[in-house]
Amino acid sequence: MKFLIFFLLSLSLTASAQQYKFDYMLKSENIREDSKYNSTSFDMIKSKDHTYYMEVGQNSITGKYYSILFDYDKKEFYRFDINNRKIISPSPLLFTFKSITSPIDVQFIYYNDLQIEKIGKYRYKIIGNKSKKRKKKNELEITLELEPHTHDLLIFDFEPLTTEQQQEILVLLKNTLKSENGSGHFFIKEITFHYFKDSLFKKKITPVKIDVNLNIE
Repeated sequence: MKFLIFFLLSLSLTASAQQYKFDYMLKSENIREDSKYNSTSFDMIKSKDHTYYMEVGQNSITGKYYSILFDYDKKEFYRFDINNRKIISPSPLLFTFKSITSPIDVQFIYYNDLQIEKIGKYRYKIIGNKSKKRKKKNELEITLELEPHTHDLLIFDFEPLTTEQQQEILVLLKNTLKSENGSGHFFIKEITFHYFKDSLFKKKITPVKIDVNLNIE
């Protein structure tokens, strides 16, 4: 694919320049119960450094794309507007800086502990259990299928969960894989979320090799 091969963005945000390199993009087909809210999103990552990644999404109302760069080491989020309505395009992408913020995690889903169950080859179910004293049923159930890859493309991003919860689930999954396989790299091929009452959200993910550098000065 001849898109998103290279772009260079310089902004006066910090005293010293920071360069972010991305060598893979995860293209996600996002499927919801109401098909009119289906969408496509992209996560650009560096396979050897998961302390940051860049999400590219689309506003469901305006149709315009936006981007958020998550830097977990600095605990900062950089937000950008994007000029194109089509990300998969031979024309250059222009990223316009909007703001820089610190992550504000609001907890929407509560659980006391996580349990993971193997339900097939590279397929798992993860459940967030509540206290037995609570009358409500579990509010989080995740089923996912992994696929081996030559690079480490395993990231976990689900907006209703806090950053800490996302990392907790990712560590649980990685520890399980390590105990079963010893070594190897993976990416999430398909993942389905059940949360709250009668809610469903599925992502089908395809990795794409890219070569992207982002400079913030």
